[in-house]
Amino acid sequence: MAGQSESFKSPSYAHSVGGLHEQVVRQVLEYVNGSVPLATCFAFVQSVVVVAGDATAAKGVDAVLDALWVVDQQLTHTAPQRKALLSDLVKEIWAKKLTSEAVLIERLEPDLLEAAAVIPSASNFTRRTAKINTGTL
Repeated sequence: MAGQSESFKSPSYAHSVGGLHEQVVRQVLEYVNGSVPLATCFAFVQSVVVVAGDATAAKGVDAVLDALWVVDQQLTHTAPQRKALLSDLVKEIWAKKLTSEAVLIERLEPDLLEAAAVIPSASNFTRRTAKINTGTL
């Protein structure tokens, strides 16, 4: 695509050459590494969700959330500013209502959710989740 970075390809292109997931991971990594701005990364993420369409909207959301989880895992032992950039992207996704709070909580790690202000405390969330899970045994 003329005028766009090589990594910013349409979701239909991404789907045809190896899947949405890989393309979203690549775009998010470029964002947290400082190669593309938040607006560009968010526009790509948003287009993945929108292009996935009505019947398969979950496929686009799944691709995005899976990619965010993978990148979060890759950033576990890296500079905190990279994790902060990832949390900024999650904040933007949540603020623009690309997916619900419940789905974010279900799919992403508590530390990332806390950094993105989706939950107030990762430790309290983890403790409460453990109590709920052990109470249902």
